[in-house]
Amino acid sequence: MSESASTFTSAKYRPVLTASQILHLLSLCKSNLNQSSLECIAVLAPFEFKIRNGLISPAYTPQPIPTLAQSMGFDDPPTESIPSIRKSTTHIESLYEMWRTTPSTLSLEQLKEVQAYRYKNNLMSPEQEQEYETALLGVSQPGG
Repeated sequence: MSESASTFTSAKYRPVLTASQILHLLSLCKSNLNQSSLECIAVLAPFEFKIRNGLISPAYTPQPIPTLAQSMGFDDPPTESIPSIRKSTTHIESLYEMWRTTPSTLSLEQLKEVQAYRYKNNLMSPEQEQEYETALLGVSQPGG
């Protein structure tokens, strides 16, 4: 065996792996048992046991890389200020349910939101739709 080949087999390295990556490697090794797999299991299994039982601390926890705006001193807008479609849908649906059960608890703005929601989702009678269009959209009623 050449000197470089023996150095390769005897040299030890420390990869940076997450706990889930270690579990995945163990799973792969266990599904394909051979001498190399058994050697990997002998190293990784005790390591995984220590992680699972809190007997070892992470050697490295990556920090988030700042955005260009952050590195220039600007703050990123908070993610809560950008409403997602699902959040706004949930919001209006909850307002609609409140309107159905206790409409007196809603503010004027909330009532307007509910009316728009009802209009867009065909939850109004034809007469209510006509009144909504007349009042808010300025559409005149037929024959008026």
